[in-house]
Amino acid sequence: MTSKLTLGLVIVSLITALTFTVSTTQIARADSDKHEHGEGHEVLEHNMKIMGSAFRQLRRDARSKKFDNSTLKELARMQQAAIIAMHANEEEHITKKEDVIQYRSMMADVIKQMLDMEIAILKGENDKAAACVDEMNTLMKNGHNKYKD
Repeated sequence: MTSKLTLGLVIVSLITALTFTVSTTQIARADSDKHEHGEGHEVLEHNMKIMGSAFRQLRRDARSKKFDNSTLKELARMQQAAIIAMHANEEEHITKKEDVIQYRSMMADVIKQMLDMEIAILKGENDKAAACVDEMNTLMKNGHNKYKD
């Protein structure tokens, strides 16, 4: 073997070893972060963001009392996110059984308002749908005050 070929193989081997080491370190760090912060916490935060985004649209629609299919789509997105958030690994966030029951009950109340709003929109009862947004807003503020870090 020539010295250039040997040097090339050594460089390729070093690059491969370094790449593997960096990849392994990043995977280990990511696993550590998931364990430290709790994967359920990420799921909860993600779904709360979806709910917040969808709720902003619902509030805009409620101000004008004009609801349409896009409102119903946002409401469906919010409902799905709320159900996931309701069951997102609460053991890591809420440790007492009574608190778990209270948290799930509060989330169920929010979801009930979403369902009531959906029915009101389908029936063309825009005033009632707007009132549901106000009630959801109150419930969500109370929940954030109680459960937000």
